[in-house]
Amino acid sequence: MTTLGPCVYCPRPAKEAHHFTAALAGHDERLDPRATIPLCLRCHKAEHAAWRAVGLDSFDHPLLARTFRVTWTLGRLAALHHELQAVHRVLVVIRDDVAELVAR
Repeated sequence: MTTLGPCVYCPRPAKEAHHFTAALAGHDERLDPRATIPLCLRCHKAEHAAWRAVGLDSFDHPLLARTFRVTWTLGRLAALHHELQAVHRVLVVIRDDVAELVAR
């Protein structure tokens, strides 16, 4: 395995690129390799377990899955890097607007 630099959540070397914009399994949307964050194996496994725990893998709509996963990941990063908090707040508003539009 190659290293991708440090894991964004811990000091271990990252071994995997986490696709935080993943839509839904079975959709033909390709995963954008630029929309990834470097994670170590332990944090990558924990991130997907957290997605399952909060329901980020239970969306029926691919756009909702993508927007909620992006804001989830950015929120976790903003907790570690405070300069991202303003961006996260804006994206949460956009995410909620998208959820409202999809629900109509």
